[in-house]
Amino acid sequence: MSDDFLISQRLLARYKFVIDAENTLCRDYCSEKFWHPLARGQIPIVRGCFRGKAWAPTSDAVIMASDFVGVGALAAEISRLHNDDQEFDFRRRGWWWWRQQQQPQQQEQSELSESKISGSARSG
Repeated sequence: MSDDFLISQRLLARYKFVIDAENTLCRDYCSEKFWHPLARGQIPIVRGCFRGKAWAPTSDAVIMASDFVGVGALAAEISRLHNDDQEFDFRRRGWWWWRQQQQPQQQEQSELSESKISGSARSG
């Protein structure tokens, strides 16, 4: 990863929320604007990425702008979560739980890949 990317990730990690305004309004596409905030422990505020709730680790790990009747209602929900640390931590905890569940699976896949590579090198 480039230094610029790492610096931007550290800078953005200071915020609780990140606006994810997708460039396209596709049903089956979510860009890095959706995934990176989750990985940093933030709650993305999503416009587009219509399956975001289904694809997120938990449905309350994201705020879908389309769930609100207007900007005022959306702003009120963001303000409420910003001022309620316990609720905010509960919502983002879903991501951390999901990551912990994936670690053993990723480790097994990595070990399997390494053994396949080693086997290929020996037989090649």
